Amino acid sequence: MKRIFSSTIWVLTIFVFFVSVSSAQLPEEVGPSGINPELAGYAKCPAPTTIEVFFVTYARDNGSSGTATVISVTNLGTKIATVTCQFFYGYGASQAGSNATLTLNPGETGECATRDTDPLEIFDINASADTPSFEGKARICSNLASIAADARLSSTVGGLYGIKLVKSNSQKGD
Repeated sequence: MKRIFSSTIWVLTIFVFFVSVSSAQLPEEVGPSGINPELAGYAKCPAPTTIEVFFVTYARDNGSSGTATVISVTNLGTKIATVTCQFFYGYGASQAGSNATLTLNPGETGECATRDTDPLEIFDINASADTPSFEGKARICSNLASIAADARLSSTVGGLYGIKLVKSNSQKGD
């Protein structure tokens, strides 16, 4: 019994010293090289938003159904965050529309979207990428790692649907 107890204490000690350090939270500010790997084939995040924080799939149409993707972003940090949402075509690495950029004070939330207005008029769009009709992928870049985001597909035909975001630093590559 004494041997089992000693072995357990030894394993827990190793766990505390080695695992807890590797699972520490990322620093709030990151240098120009960023922390997260960039998407293969894509241009780097535009300055000063050098960290790719989230990745999401999305859609938009120009038809009467009025479908748009709206991404809400919250600054969880203690410094001003600059956030850029970039939307890309589904095939290849070409950007669709322009950069949608937000400047958020600590605790503030803003929306970037694939069009100026939300078809259901639920969200106040702060930054529009003004994209054409298409489906694809989007990335959210920031100068801070302490960003939270939520994505929704808003459609006058289908209503409001959540879209899963992928935390970019969890992407390990091929």
